Amino acid sequence: MSEHSPYSMPILSLNRLRKSYFQAFGNLMHHYSLTQTELRILLFLEAMPEQNRAADISSELGISKSNVSSALHALEERGMITRQIDPKSRRNLRLSFTEKGKEAAVQAAKVQTRIFEKALRDVDFGRVDQTIAKIASNLETNDLGSE
Repeated sequence: MSEHSPYSMPILSLNRLRKSYFQAFGNLMHHYSLTQTELRILLFLEAMPEQNRAADISSELGISKSNVSSALHALEERGMITRQIDPKSRRNLRLSFTEKGKEAAVQAAKVQTRIFEKALRDVDFGRVDQTIAKIASNLETNDLGSE
């Protein structure tokens, strides 16, 4: 009988959470033909409109620059976002929603709110938030693979 890591169950639970989270967006993703990455970008831009550069998205969401670029290209092709040159720094492109993109982002944000309301029902949110923040802090090192 093989021994399991004490972290096997939390890892499996996190995987189940991620799967359930994206399944809840199924109809919306299908309606707008969105990938998970594109959905994450729309939600990010809706929540953080001032962080509207590809570099912001890559940094904050932990998505590679090439994947962000591909997703933004697809969103632009489908008429959900536009890119404009930043008047303060011509090397930067700023992203903004089209009417269709804003509609999708608002709908996605409503779904996300319902997910968290259901998931955190009868849960002490302050403790969950502190636990998640502590886990994130513990993992914010670049030496995880060195042991």
